[in-house]
Amino acid sequence: MKKIITAIFIIFVSFCVIKVNADSGYDYANVYLEYSNSEVVDYNWNMNELEEFVDRDGNVQIMIFIHEDQERKREFTSNRTSGVDQTEPTAKREALKEFLREGNSRVASTLSEYGDLISYMYIGEYSPIVTVRVNGGVDATHNFISIISKLDEIQSVYIIQEKNVSFATSSAFATSVTDIVSAQQNYDGDGIKVGIIDQGNVNDMDLPTFFGNNVIHRLSTEPDSNHTTLVAGIIGSLSGVAPEATLYITPEGRYDLDSNIGLLARDVNVINMSFVYSDTCSGPNNSNRSSTEIYLNYIVNNTDVSIVASTGNFLMNTDASLGYVCLPARAENVISVGSTNDNGRLSYYSNFMDDEDSSNPLVVAPGENISSAGQSGSGTSYSAPIVTGAIALLMEAKSGFKSSPQQVMAHIASTADPEKTDYSSITFTVGGVTRTFTNNMESQGLYEWAGAGLLNGKRLIDDRNHYVESYLPVTLAYNGEVNVHTVSLQAGETIHASLAFLRDAPWETSQWILSNYDLILTDANGNTVESSTSTTSNVERLEYTTTTAKTLYLKIRKKSNQTGQGEYGAVSYNIN
Repeated sequence: MKKIITAIFIIFVSFCVIKVNADSGYDYANVYLEYSNSEVVDYNWNMNELEEFVDRDGNVQIMIFIHEDQERKREFTSNRTSGVDQTEPTAKREALKEFLREGNSRVASTLSEYGDLISYMYIGEYSPIVTVRVNGGVDATHNFISIISKLDEIQSVYIIQEKNVSFATSSAFATSVTDIVSAQQNYDGDGIKVGIIDQGNVNDMDLPTFFGNNVIHRLSTEPDSNHTTLVAGIIGSLSGVAPEATLYITPEGRYDLDSNIGLLARDVNVINMSFVYSDTCSGPNNSNRSSTEIYLNYIVNNTDVSIVASTGNFLMNTDASLGYVCLPARAENVISVGSTNDNGRLSYYSNFMDDEDSSNPLVVAPGENISSAGQSGSGTSYSAPIVTGAIALLMEAKSGFKSSPQQVMAHIASTADPEKTDYSSITFTVGGVTRTFTNNMESQGLYEWAGAGLLNGKRLIDDRNHYVESYLPVTLAYNGEVNVHTVSLQAGETIHASLAFLRDAPWETSQWILSNYDLILTDANGNTVESSTSTTSNVERLEYTTTTAKTLYLKIRKKSNQTGQGEYGAVSYNIN
């Protein structure tokens, strides 16, 4: 396990310790301390609190969230039209960058005047953030916060403690990816760009043998990594899920997601994150969102990139509290992936635990005994890239999915195969510890450890018996409904339907907006025959089997008064 300061996902802002009179004209930014376990608390302006946030080099990471011009933001978001949006993400990202440029540059210019306190500064290209590394320890950080808190443009600050990053997996004799995934059909990922944020680089010696002439862009000079090689091989080697996809590889801990030379600037369509912040696997410590969650939700919601992440490998750890879905997979707009064996049974290590502020995996995929590109292993690290590769095939087959992460989420959930994971309970004994886990369906229609079920790559791409539509955005009054589609079922048929909507990402933890939409299936008289009615999930899923032929109506119903700005939703269903 490697300790790295992860500025790529950290979002900070500073606030003044010295209070001034209310008539001074300044509204101070809120400042939060974010511990390595993702606990977020208000900063109480006690300098002793900062001691734990000084890294081994005497620096403190601060990421500054900048106020967005809400009038301009509304104009920007209104340009995203309803229906299946065929606009390439490149154009949207360039528009977003232009929208953010003035505010980000103005703050960066002001901060540069205090260069004696700053050892590093990074300006977000596709998010309203500026990240700085303040040198000189606690005193310098205190002084810097006192200065920048007076800037009107700054909204909130997260001071982030060093995070522990885990790529840990177990070696095993393996089954090839092509034996597991039968989704390829007539698609190979051609024209799709896949970003991989991982431990290092693909092994040099493995490139010609296992990747042939496939295009791989290595965006750093980090050492080669067997873990990264296997992840990349699962996605895009000659025997991978999407062998013609173009791969962009960058190490975790760098600024290569949001920078002017990073993954988004390279127009990637989907990003794989086969790592976890291991201190966060005990679940949320309070209701405040971490900077990682806020940042990733903003990126997905505003740049139309799909992000896939592994849930973690600590389920049977001696510490029973470490079985929750870890960050970054816990962010609502991220597609979280758990692991199964070839028979669809939960892997003994695959994190899935949830509570009201956390989520189940969205989907599970094989993660035991996986081999590709001359490497082999087991772990959620290797179930995630199977899903990432399948998404690349989906995007090649239907280009509209490249600009609609909400459609990707909804479609994965509706086409997954819950029958393959139909185990009411599973008991594991590892290292003398025995635990039993259930797999009941929860209020959002996802099963406890299986989520929507086992990834079904063939059904994901198949044109038969499914329907996908986006609603951009859904704006309804309380209890208001939108008719999505009329569904005709024959006797014995089952409909699997899902709704996914992207979370808005306000920079203040106190302003976190949880809109609540339900997915409803009614008969001709308006009577509900099936529904998915969770209050905290941004994914709703239902399944219904009819004994007689009938016509039903799939609807979205709003069950809250609040509306987040720029929420985008999609509904997908299939019949089998």
